[in-house]
Amino acid sequence: MKGVDLLPQEVTKPRRPALFSVTALVIISLFVLLVSFLYTAKTGELNRAKEALSILESDFAGFAWVEEELIKTGKRKKDIESKLELARKETENHLPLDEILRDLPGLMPQGVRLTRLSLADEGRVLFYAETTALSRAAGLGVSLEQSGMFHDVKLLKITRVNEVDGIYKLEATGKLSPIGGG
Repeated sequence: MKGVDLLPQEVTKPRRPALFSVTALVIISLFVLLVSFLYTAKTGELNRAKEALSILESDFAGFAWVEEELIKTGKRKKDIESKLELARKETENHLPLDEILRDLPGLMPQGVRLTRLSLADEGRVLFYAETTALSRAAGLGVSLEQSGMFHDVKLLKITRVNEVDGIYKLEATGKLSPIGGG
C-alpha cells in the first residue's frame, strides 16, 4: 500500500504580525527608560548622601579638640591619682596631722610664735615662725626635736625683720617621726 501524505507539502511558517514587533520594541524601550530613571534617581540620592557625609565630616572635625581634651584630662587624672597615692604612702606611717596640730602650740618656746606650717615631700615639714630673741630661735629646734614628733630638725634661715622691735623670722625644717616614735 502506498502511503498517502495527509500533510500539505508546503507549510509556511506563520508570520509574526507587525504588532508583535512594535509591542516588543515598546516594552524594551520602557524597560530602558525605567532603568535610566532609577539610575538617575539613585545617583542623585547618592550625591545627596555624599554631601551630607561631607558636612558631617567637617562638623566632626570641628569637635576633634574634644577628643584631645579627653585624652589630656585622662592623663591629668592619672597624674593626680599617682600623686595622691604617693602622698598616702608618705604619710601613712607618720603621726596623724590633727595630733601634730593639736600638740604643736605647746612645743613653741616662750617668745616664739609659729606663723605657718607646710608639709613637703617625703614627710618633710617646713616651719615658719617669729621670735624676739636669737636664743629662742635655737630653742625652737631643740623643742621640736625633743617632742618625738619630729626628727632631723634644722634651722634654715633667721632674718631680722624689724630693727626697732627686734623681731626675727625663722625658717626650720624637720621630718615627721614614724608612728611610735623613732
